[in-house]
Amino acid sequence: MRLRPWVVVALGGFVALAAGVLIAVVMLSGGADSRSSDQTIGPAHTTARVGDGPADSDRSDEETLAAGSPLARRLAAGSVGDDVAILQERLEELGLDPGPVDGVFGPQTLEAVWAFEKLVMGVPRAEATGFVSTEMWERMQEPVRVQARRPSIGGERHVELYLPEQLLVVFDGDQPALISHVSTGDDHAFCARVFYDTDLDGARLPELVEAEVCGVSRTPAGVFAVDREVVGALRTPLGSLVNPVYLDGGLVIHGAEVVAGKPVSRGDVRIPVRLTASFQELVEVGDQVYVWDGEHEPEDVPPEQQSTEVEVSVVVDESRTAPTAPGTMPSTSSTNGESRVTTT
Repeated sequence: MRLRPWVVVALGGFVALAAGVLIAVVMLSGGADSRSSDQTIGPAHTTARVGDGPADSDRSDEETLAAGSPLARRLAAGSVGDDVAILQERLEELGLDPGPVDGVFGPQTLEAVWAFEKLVMGVPRAEATGFVSTEMWERMQEPVRVQARRPSIGGERHVELYLPEQLLVVFDGDQPALISHVSTGDDHAFCARVFYDTDLDGARLPELVEAEVCGVSRTPAGVFAVDREVVGALRTPLGSLVNPVYLDGGLVIHGAEVVAGKPVSRGDVRIPVRLTASFQELVEVGDQVYVWDGEHEPEDVPPEQQSTEVEVSVVVDESRTAPTAPGTMPSTSSTNGESRVTTT
């Protein structure tokens, strides 16, 4: 049976229940100047916070005026101006990294807006637009709290990955420390000719291999644990992995220069490169990673569906030799990945 998350919206004394939304949102009555409580995003039995942004009463008159001003235009990728800088500042306060606060609505700001749409607005992944409308801007003025689906008992760290929404959240003591838009696999078959010097488990090979790699881009759900981290970029059958974090069984979370707005990976979990250093600093070997597929609780995923082994078959064309001339191999930011955390 497909599990359907729900949303609770309280406005004054009215409570409405709606199916099909990832998170529970609680809004208390009153305008921007009379709010006395934070929105709550997540299951109603927990209280994890997004960022530590100041309450309205803590802001100066100038800051309140800027943040509370009506949106004069719709903001989207390519927009430039002071209003974009204000948007970036607010996203940063909410824990959604928009990149530099430079007044330029670029790819990093777009990824943060996608995350806000899905996490706070409850917009289905396929319907996220990346546009900042008047409605979204007004919602951004609300204090926001994000709740963990798996609250910790002793304050330990854990990671929650929501495949339908393409979102990843790192919780530290039930406080969200990192929120990221991701791109995972979508069960499509793929074939590609690649060059790699690291196998699917992250082990370095004695030489560069040229091969035809075919498989199914399935990102499994279930409960996993961080196995090890690697600093640098690796050439693997999945492609270039920047600062990868390997989970037990082979699932890997890594940085990519471009993280699409939909599942397009080969089964790996792609996050923006700029977030990989923070991600590696936050998680440690043994930390739990809970992955939801929209149908099962992570603990209830059938064993046959929890395999983290990417289904690929490699056929080496021995009649061709690996290129040696500079620039003939796929470029990466580093060719010598260094293992920072040993496998347990």
